[in-house]
Amino acid sequence: MNASGGQFHLGIVIVPQGEKWIVERLGKYSKTLESGIHLLVPIVDRIAYKHSVKEMAYEISKQTAITKDNVQIHIDGIVYFRVEDPYKASYEISDYFVAITNMAQTTMRAEIGKITLDTTFAERQNLNNAIVESIEKVAEGWGINIKRYEIRDITVPAQIKLAMDLEAEAERKKRKTILDSQAERESQENIARGKKIATTLISEANMIEEMNVAKGEAFGISAKAEAQAEAIRKIAQALSETGGDRAVVFRVAESYIEQFGKLAQRGNTVIIPANVNDTVGMVTQATTIFDKLRAVTSNSLETPKITRDQAIDRLADEMNIDRSQLVSTIEQVQQEQPQQQQPPY
Repeated sequence: MNASGGQFHLGIVIVPQGEKWIVERLGKYSKTLESGIHLLVPIVDRIAYKHSVKEMAYEISKQTAITKDNVQIHIDGIVYFRVEDPYKASYEISDYFVAITNMAQTTMRAEIGKITLDTTFAERQNLNNAIVESIEKVAEGWGINIKRYEIRDITVPAQIKLAMDLEAEAERKKRKTILDSQAERESQENIARGKKIATTLISEANMIEEMNVAKGEAFGISAKAEAQAEAIRKIAQALSETGGDRAVVFRVAESYIEQFGKLAQRGNTVIIPANVNDTVGMVTQATTIFDKLRAVTSNSLETPKITRDQAIDRLADEMNIDRSQLVSTIEQVQQEQPQQQQPPY
């Protein structure tokens, strides 16, 4: 509120909260009344101005401005200010409302002329700050504190608005295309990364499986070797005992004859020695092999040679049976053997 002219009083005045009154005595500034009750001299003292010290919002009417790229726009706004010094607001400016309005309009046109139409919408906050700084420098001498300025509405011609809409639509399509391509690229990268991880895991699993199989085979070979070594140790121990050599001779001869009896039962094609029907020769050969083995185990350098009759006599003696009974058994085995087939040439 900026009121000029005297106000009649009876010597007692009450100033409302949020206002300050300027008192003149005989036409000259006397004092500033704060809120509350005050005593004045009638006729001599008069209330010259009443100011509200509250923050006030004053609308700046719509005006025309031209941007840097020569586009004509219509723009309006609201300025927020407060009277800080009632004395200056009364005697330094006649009407600060009109002065603030004109300053806001001219400053706003000047600032709009510095930027293009596109940046007018993007730089609205910077534009507000520039207008406030420009007005505040002048309004400070009037006892007015400019709080802020807000651009309320910006209107562009219809043709410009249509062009802006088309540009915005093109920009949206461009962003959509970019986002779609980025999404496709990320999808392909994720698929490739997943395949890579899957391949790595499969190869690691196969490697672990092969390692486990190899460990199992190695363990089996080791266990078999240990078992064979243990069997050899037991055979050697048995040979060193009393009567061990007799048991070995009998077992070798029996196994030799038994295995040759099964040759024709294991397949359609077999490879057999030329003297398969000579059972006595087999016994002689088995006995000779055992004698060589015993000679090696006893560190003997010479191996005795025996005839077939000696081999039969020795086998009968080792088995503790009659010689004629052993010969009869051998002849019976010979009769049960399959006839040797000569391979075709």
